Amino acid sequence: SPPLRSLRVRLHGSRVRLLFPVSAERLTLYYGNPATRAPAYDLEALRPRLTQAIGTGAAGIAAEMVNPEFRREPPLRFAATLGAALDASGWSRVRPILPLPEEDVYALTLNADDLAFLRPDLADLRVVDAEDLQVPFLIDPGFAEERLPMKVERTDPPARPSVYLLRPAGSLAGAGGEGPRISRLEIEVADAFFERPARLIHARNESRRELPFSLAFSRKPPATDPIVLAISVPLGEMRLEVDDGDNAPLDIRSAYAVVRVPRVVFKAAPGSLRILLGNSTATAPRYDIAGLRGELLAYSAITARAGDMTENRSARRNWKSLLDAAPRSAVVWGSILIALVALVGLTVRTIRSA
Repeated sequence: SPPLRSLRVRLHGSRVRLLFPVSAERLTLYYGNPATRAPAYDLEALRPRLTQAIGTGAAGIAAEMVNPEFRREPPLRFAATLGAALDASGWSRVRPILPLPEEDVYALTLNADDLAFLRPDLADLRVVDAEDLQVPFLIDPGFAEERLPMKVERTDPPARPSVYLLRPAGSLAGAGGEGPRISRLEIEVADAFFERPARLIHARNESRRELPFSLAFSRKPPATDPIVLAISVPLGEMRLEVDDGDNAPLDIRSAYAVVRVPRVVFKAAPGSLRILLGNSTATAPRYDIAGLRGELLAYSAITARAGDMTENRSARRNWKSLLDAAPRSAVVWGSILIALVALVGLTVRTIRSA
């Protein structure tokens, strides 16, 4: 066919609209900052109404120009990006940080899987470069929330009171150690109206014969939100006992454990870094940047991303690390077996001496 003539092209795409109250006759629009974070305004609460507003005035905009005050230089130039050398063989887990493009302040939000291998005080967390030199960092505790699904199983055969077992799902199902702490439980119940006494018993509390967490399990129409239980216990198996009285058992559909996860803030030069996790003998690090805590945590840090967690191939194994990594049931039964052997040996020795 012959070439097309008078060809026209029309481009279609979504446009971004800015809605703002007029506070002055002359305003300035700034844009183009790769290191800043998204703004947080009270106006966000009115988004559903403002996006449907009709008759909003149109603002005119002048020609684009370079900001004469713009200065691009590394923040906190006087702060060091590297610290002392570290023997990485004492850490059991490692996560690579994706290459950093330039010298700047970065922030990395940990997840519940990381907390499963860290001590509660996070003293066994380190950031190192390819030469195992430490990168000074600060921890912003409780920075974000992570919702973790829980398996819900009702005991069979049904009992009175009704008993529901809540177990962690996914990769945290068999994680050892203390594990992350739950800040609240969100339980989805299909029933529209109920009011029953209940008890929440953690597996560790039950072994220590501690009192259960008593609560009023209730919902009244028109509420349809999940039942929220504010608790503070390590993530693990729990038992929910509900006194049904003469009512039918509740239809509990699902449950989620909400965990507060920390953010790690550090200044680093271009290159590849790693996160080291899990060391029962490590002490909390001490860095000079602790004196700049306010400035670092308030800075609009660039989001850093980390790869999947793997075992540290250079980790050295000792009896304590093997004991920490072993399942709790194996440790208990091993201790019982050793005690029995010792008791038999002591008995035989006593009989012979008699």
